[in-house]
Amino acid sequence: KNCVVTASMIGAGRSGGVCGSYSERTSAGLVSGCALLSHQIDGYVIYRIEGLSLVTVENCVAWDGIGTLYGTSAFQEVPAKTAAQLQTADSWPEALKSAPWHYEEGKMPSLTENIQPLPTNILGGYGGKGTAKEPYLISDLEGLALFAKQSRKSSLAGACFKLTANLDMTAYAAKAAEDPAFDPEYDAEKGWKPIQDFRGNFDGGGFAIQNLFIDRPDEDDVGFFGSIKGNQRATPVTDLRDGMEGVIQNLGIENADVTGKAETGALLGDTTGGQLLRCYSTGQVAGGGKYLSSTKADDQAE
Repeated sequence: KNCVVTASMIGAGRSGGVCGSYSERTSAGLVSGCALLSHQIDGYVIYRIEGLSLVTVENCVAWDGIGTLYGTSAFQEVPAKTAAQLQTADSWPEALKSAPWHYEEGKMPSLTENIQPLPTNILGGYGGKGTAKEPYLISDLEGLALFAKQSRKSSLAGACFKLTANLDMTAYAAKAAEDPAFDPEYDAEKGWKPIQDFRGNFDGGGFAIQNLFIDRPDEDDVGFFGSIKGNQRATPVTDLRDGMEGVIQNLGIENADVTGKAETGALLGDTTGGQLLRCYSTGQVAGGGKYLSSTKADDQAE
């Protein structure tokens, strides 16, 4: 009872936003007062709330934009609301607007007084749906800042992103200096904070990240992506497909100035099972340890 779910779920069998299945067959289970706001649920049999649909579900709500990349989808068992509807009080069950919940129109219900905005996958900030065919689109510096903030909180496993323009990191640094909330972890002296343990997929679309600056000589795993984790190391690929993780393709890093310690590259520092496809970099890279490269540092990347 009484939960809000924003994380994505990926499973091999029964998958649900709140629970995978209900195993007690002699009595009825109950899921009540829950909201599912995730961007993705995956499994063989998928339900918004409960993966086997053997429980009673009441006073629950779900976003209608939840995606599925594979499996059998059965998303009918709770009311689905659009992003616009979720920003109005009338769309939420009364159970999620009254005690023990705190609610403010346009935001997420909260069990504390610290009420948070709706997730960015609902509010927007990207075009697209996060799949290989309809990736989240990063078209400007604000979109890149949003991607940076999200990827530092989550591995973004399986989510697909695509650049639609060249992005100048000199202008990015100026925005970060002017407004600390733009990218709270951008450092005027150290520059871009590398993205670590990224399990999503990033398609540069033939565009480039320009004038990347990183000066972190005491840190390992340095690059635009510090480290990625993939699931395709044993299966070389030629293009991004749904279900993949840790694929970076068609991306350029131009006029980079990158300094790190071990595993330092302009685009990528370290990887476990990830792949780079049709990527390049220009500029200079310096480091104080093993695996130093203009584009990728770790010799495991394909």
